[in-house]
Amino acid sequence: MDQDAPFNSHRRQHEPTCLPGTRVDLLQDIDNWADGEDPQPIFWLHGLVGTGKSTIARTVARRYFDQNQLGASFFFSQSTKTVENFVTSIAFQLAENVPALRPHIADTISQYGDIATMSLRDQWRILILDPLSKLQLNSQHAPFILIVDALDECEDSDIQTILDMLTKDRLLTLNKLRIFIASRPQILIQYGISHLDSSYYTSFDLHRIPRSIVDYDITIFLEHSLKGMKEDYSLDSRWPGEENIKSMVQKSQAYLSGLQLPAISCAKEGSNLQSKDSMLF
Repeated sequence: MDQDAPFNSHRRQHEPTCLPGTRVDLLQDIDNWADGEDPQPIFWLHGLVGTGKSTIARTVARRYFDQNQLGASFFFSQSTKTVENFVTSIAFQLAENVPALRPHIADTISQYGDIATMSLRDQWRILILDPLSKLQLNSQHAPFILIVDALDECEDSDIQTILDMLTKDRLLTLNKLRIFIASRPQILIQYGISHLDSSYYTSFDLHRIPRSIVDYDITIFLEHSLKGMKEDYSLDSRWPGEENIKSMVQKSQAYLSGLQLPAISCAKEGSNLQSKDSMLF
């Protein structure tokens, strides 16, 4: 198992989730999908660098982990981009998070002692598909959620393999595991998902969020971030002020056009501070 891959691994414990009050409509759409209100078993969230994909994925993972509905999560990154442990990590988490699956996965491991040396496709069939097919869920029980973040960090050949596994008809029609994928709109991923039958997937482009909602979320982000700065430097209770916040939100449009979150250009340099307003720009 890759110990750094789950959303709540020790190495990832300080990575943020969405601030309360932000991404409200999108998170509601994901909730509706995850709870089975939408028929498609795959949700693909995509956007370029800096659009908040991983933060949203962590938020979804945390929410469903707390509700005992998260089956597993695998967060790729620059340091976690190999796929050797992808299937075994997911199987380990499924055994931990879904007690009814545990004996089926344990039986499989006992039967196939060399499972870790097999191809990913064989591991997927033996460790994931076969146990899931034996899982009996109450008709009222919502499907479990599998979250795969930053799939685009993998090598192209590995992306293709993982997409082939995740989009197998047998998995999608079991209706026991819903798959949330977050990535950049890399051509191979676009091709692999868009060629599925439309009944199998839904997608959301983060660049299509209305500007008014983006501005609102940025305002909440700035107010939250600057509150900590105000406390650190014992600044006036009225700082930074509504007009400064509005100005920063307007300036963020230039950053967003470059697909970056608004920067708060303040370096904590002890006594080397400029005027309190100059810290904002």
